This record gives sequence, C-alpha cells and structure tokens, in this order.
Amino acid sequence: LGRPIMQAIVDAVQLDLVGIQVVDLAQSKVAVDVAASVSKIGPFDAVVTLDKGVDVSWQGRVIGNVALPNVTIVPETTPIQMRAELTIADAGLMADLVKALLQEKSLDWTVSTPSMVVYAYDAVLNGPGLTKKTTVRAFDRLRNAVALNTFDLPSNDPAGGIHITASASV
Repeated sequence: LGRPIMQAIVDAVQLDLVGIQVVDLAQSKVAVDVAASVSKIGPFDAVVTLDKGVDVSWQGRVIGNVALPNVTIVPETTPIQMRAELTIADAGLMADLVKALLQEKSLDWTVSTPSMVVYAYDAVLNGPGLTKKTTVRAFDRLRNAVALNTFDLPSNDPAGGIHITASASV
C-alpha cells in the first residue's frame, strides 16, 4: 500500500531549476552549483536517497548521470542548493547542448532515476522511480546583453595578422 501512495506523491512533485553555475569543466565531467526548487510535495517531511544518481536527458538522449547527496524535503516547497557532478555519457550530445544553451531562450531537460529510497516518518519506501521534465533558461544568443564599447584596428600584428583592440560589456 505504501509504495503506490509514495509513487503518486512523487509523480505529483514539481522540480524547477532556478540556476546552474559551472564550477569545473573537464572532458568527461562537469561540476556545477545547482539551485532548484521542489514543490507540490504534499504534507510529508522526508529524506530521499538517490543511490543511482539521476540521469539528465535532452532531446530524448542521456547527456550523463549526476551523483547527488541525500535530499531532505519538507511540505509545500523545498529550496535546494548543492554542488553536483555530471558524468558525461555522450560528449557529442554535450557539445550540442552547450551550443543550444548559447543560442536558445530555454531548453527542456528530463531528470530521471529508476529507483530511490524515501525515508518518511518511520517508514522506509524502496523503489519509487522519478521522471521529471524541467525547463532551463538559456542565453538566447546573449541578445541585448553584449555591448561592444570600442573597436579599433590600429596596426598589423608583427607575428602576422591584424592587431585588434576591443572593449565589451556583458
């Protein structure tokens, strides 16, 4: 009886990504500071363990897996701030994602895990899965965000090419 009820609660939960800041970038991993909000949780305090992490997908393909610490949730809305590490599964897809993040206004991601352990009150519920689609605000080509203050082509560069002096604001 507990598992179907818990799955219904998990299915109703809303996940919103508020911000993502890249802290460290490597060929196969990306460390990020994540700010998120979990809402529509229902009336229960709980600790959620995601022992398999979560898969992050874009356009139906898995970008990679994020290992996460235990998450403590409280009724109504839980703000979450944490450092997480994405292990990249598809470098080509990640490159396409970065390009899309620079060009698009927003992107839809799916965060999923086949199972988790939920500790609520005195109950331990193994196994409910999680699949949540969330929208990530992107850079929209930095439209109206970059200004070129000065631009000068004062001379030829002695090493070859042209010497350019520019000043920009973002």
